Amino acid sequence: MAVDDGKPRHEYDEPVRFVINASELSDYVKVARFLNESEASVVSLQHEYGIFGGDRGSHILTSSSLLRKPMVATFHTVLSKPPQLAARIVRELVSASKCVIVTLEKAADLLIERYEVPDKKIAVIQHGAQIPTSRDPSIEKANLNLSEKRIALIWDSSARRRV
Repeated sequence: MAVDDGKPRHEYDEPVRFVINASELSDYVKVARFLNESEASVVSLQHEYGIFGGDRGSHILTSSSLLRKPMVATFHTVLSKPPQLAARIVRELVSASKCVIVTLEKAADLLIERYEVPDKKIAVIQHGAQIPTSRDPSIEKANLNLSEKRIALIWDSSARRRV
């Protein structure tokens, strides 16, 4: 699935089988029907503010409410002080999801504290590379075939949840 602003419509390659016009509420009904009739066993919803149509992206709730397949929602941004509608959208998406994924411990903490999401429903999958097996950068670079490259690795060493 792809979400498009509809002007001008972007041409997508073969993996994309359905394009949602972000501002067309009826497209969110159609995509739910399409997914329900598809061979997909799970739906991965990538949530980011500004992608979906409606007030604060509320159109996506139409799809999630009609979906009969299990859904996993990935929240790329979790607001620390969400406006009321944004908080409601997140809560409803969480409710419709089997689990939710965030990329930072801080985002998981916010979901628990501000959105009242049960800890057991949250998985943290951090952006970036795998955790180094050695503290020697030259060994790690060789393991990744990056010996001749300059790289920077950043990670949250305080992470508590692992997937």
